[in-house]
Amino acid sequence: MTACPDDDTLGAMVDRSLAADALESVSTHLDDCATCRAVVLAAVRGGIGAQPIADTAPVTVVERTPVSGAPSFTVGGKIGRYDVHALIGGGGMGHVYEAHDKELDRAIALKILRPELRSSTAVLAERLIRESRMMAKVVHPSVITVYDVGREGDAVFIAMELIRGDTLGGYARGKPWQQIVALYERAGEGLAAAHEAGIVHRDFKPDNVLIDTATERVVVTDFGIARTGTAGDVATGERPAVGDVKLTTTGAAIGTPAYMAPEQLAGRPIDVRADVFAFSVSLWEGLFGERPFPGTTVKAIEEAMRRPPRAVAGASVPRRVVKILERGLAIDPDDRWSALSPMLSELAAARRGRRGAWIAAAAIAVAA
Repeated sequence: MTACPDDDTLGAMVDRSLAADALESVSTHLDDCATCRAVVLAAVRGGIGAQPIADTAPVTVVERTPVSGAPSFTVGGKIGRYDVHALIGGGGMGHVYEAHDKELDRAIALKILRPELRSSTAVLAERLIRESRMMAKVVHPSVITVYDVGREGDAVFIAMELIRGDTLGGYARGKPWQQIVALYERAGEGLAAAHEAGIVHRDFKPDNVLIDTATERVVVTDFGIARTGTAGDVATGERPAVGDVKLTTTGAAIGTPAYMAPEQLAGRPIDVRADVFAFSVSLWEGLFGERPFPGTTVKAIEEAMRRPPRAVAGASVPRRVVKILERGLAIDPDDRWSALSPMLSELAAARRGRRGAWIAAAAIAVAA
């Protein structure tokens, strides 16, 4: 059976805005997946699809402008001990609000299951709770912090830290290559911490990393489809069901396949090296303004993977950095970096240049 489509894709299917190639694939998946059928049935009964969000803000990024087409069923109200203030983002399964924890007197981000899907609360609650457990297992400055998960009546929620800022992709755009690499190194450290906890993210991309613009803290988010690195989870091959890799016609981002490793696209077993590939695609895009394997469908991306990536002519990125990324982008997982940590060390050395290498060598000599 193919991998379960993300919730934005199921919502787009309900409101009949899903691209034709994706629709065929998702429909085939629904024939075999009772869980996704329950989600779609609940959406149809509730009369909802993928609600378009004007200038959609990623999870936990504060956006103060009005949000058209968004529900306001909890704004100004309370869920548990949390006062809900403003909608800041959302998708097919849930909405994210800025809220206030009265007991601890702090602002938080509150991810709440869509009320229209309450008839499938048991199914969707498990998805939310799984995401919270994945995030809570990793304690690192570059991984989003989960404070609480619970229910209030029919409402299911995750309380997490509120990051005021931008996505990594947006924040890094136009900056010098050294600064871009440094930002991605910090994101990679969070991803590596997840790997140390036995978790493969499986959906790493620039939009799933947030930047606190006041402190330039980098935070990896959205562990909703992550899996623990056990044979029973990651070793199960799942082929993505989404054909349109960039946008549905509602504007809901479903860009996962654009960053997937070949083995993940093909539904073969994966491990941390799939995240190494996704990280390499993301950093390549950040440095050169385009992905190494372009394409608007899974088929087109797989076709592009038959040719080696080419760095943009005239770019100021050193060849040493390109070589590091080319290894991370190897089609065969055995030819990639076996883990993120050594790759990050090489990127840091390349960013520091000769002076940094000389200082490191001198320090080793003194220690000896």
